[in-house]
Amino acid sequence: MTSLNGLPDAQIRREWNGRIIKAAVRSPKEVGLVASRTYRSEAAAEPILTSAAHLSYHSRLNPAGLSAKSIQYRSGTTGALQAAAKIGDFSVFPREWRPMNKFSRREVLTTGGVAAAAFLSANGSSSNGRADAQQTPLHHDDNVIAKSINSDTVKVPTLYARLHNRHIAFCSTIFPSVPGLRLDACVYEPGDGFLKLNLMGVSVPGDNTLVYRHSVKSIPGLIHETTFTADTGTVEAVGRLTLDSHLKPSDLRVPENLPTPNLCWCFQKSPNLVAGGSASTPYGERPNVYPTWVQRCFIFTEQGLTFLDKTQRTKTDEVPADDPRNNPVWSQHYIGVWQKAGGESLPVNTSHTRYVAPVIGAVSNDGKYLIGLASESPRYIAQAWHTCLHHVVTWSPTSSPPLERQWRMKLYAMQNEPVVLMARVASDFPSSMRLRDHVIDNQ
Repeated sequence: MTSLNGLPDAQIRREWNGRIIKAAVRSPKEVGLVASRTYRSEAAAEPILTSAAHLSYHSRLNPAGLSAKSIQYRSGTTGALQAAAKIGDFSVFPREWRPMNKFSRREVLTTGGVAAAAFLSANGSSSNGRADAQQTPLHHDDNVIAKSINSDTVKVPTLYARLHNRHIAFCSTIFPSVPGLRLDACVYEPGDGFLKLNLMGVSVPGDNTLVYRHSVKSIPGLIHETTFTADTGTVEAVGRLTLDSHLKPSDLRVPENLPTPNLCWCFQKSPNLVAGGSASTPYGERPNVYPTWVQRCFIFTEQGLTFLDKTQRTKTDEVPADDPRNNPVWSQHYIGVWQKAGGESLPVNTSHTRYVAPVIGAVSNDGKYLIGLASESPRYIAQAWHTCLHHVVTWSPTSSPPLERQWRMKLYAMQNEPVVLMARVASDFPSSMRLRDHVIDNQ
């Protein structure tokens, strides 16, 4: 692979290793302590999805059998990649709760609903058994309505369009190169401040591709198209606006400040990522293991690769201050060093710790793999409730008319090599690596 500046991939890796890495990343052995010893196989259990009412990533297997004494992994390291502190030019390397308002989450979190019942009654029973992480398989009960044509099933993930309800679908896939990893991307998650859409349909225009078409609720005739494209170890999503076939551009005025929709990248059916190593009931993450998911999530800060439990984390107002989900904080939003906290309307639980590159990721339970989610210049990124990641993206280029803009995100799944991840992000999103040149004092 060659970088944007013509440097071979091997040279990029030497640069990152020689000039950036000063502290050891949590080793596979250290990370694996968090959950791999408490894995239990769910392969013989009943199907996760049994009806259309359950078609969402919030549908879970019974979590009984999770260890109540999950071992905490903490290496004490400040991270592996001392990126911003050591590199002068990053470009050489290839208030009101809004985005986390998933399906009326505030109501679920603050009342005696499903979440509270599952949360408060989860005592957990010890399990000494261990099994290799296996993805939750896709089957007919998942309401699959379309499947991508896979050009290489050994290397490339197959994409499945699943119907959640009349207006919401999912893009699901299992990565052949990463054991225990299944993606269920919600297309799209409703919430205030995001583009509100109605699902129209899904098409299969070419190999390794699915296209989702939604009508924009507030503007008849305006269509939002999302193209998911799978490649070796990646899934990319690109959104753009277009018009209904019977309209001409002169027939419709598209607002300049139209928001983007809220795409949720969820891994709740991934035993190698979910806290404790097995799926949990809807809204029922367990307090004795969920913080280990936070401890394995990371961003890149002035100190290098930084696990989120090492960042400053602000409590949410969705639940009381003394709620266990605020002690420690379960969900958090982050902005870049080129952005100022308070410069725009941000969720109340936005961290004072800022990233130097728009990437958020997580290390697997066994410590052998990682995922990373990147985009060009998001408003903010989030490690949200449950086992999911978000980029709240923007339309670009802003100088172009709305119908000529797009947003783009890309998910990477690979061996636990942060250097390789950042090299690939730099190659795919070169301008994002230059954002750190415009640091704003946040004091």
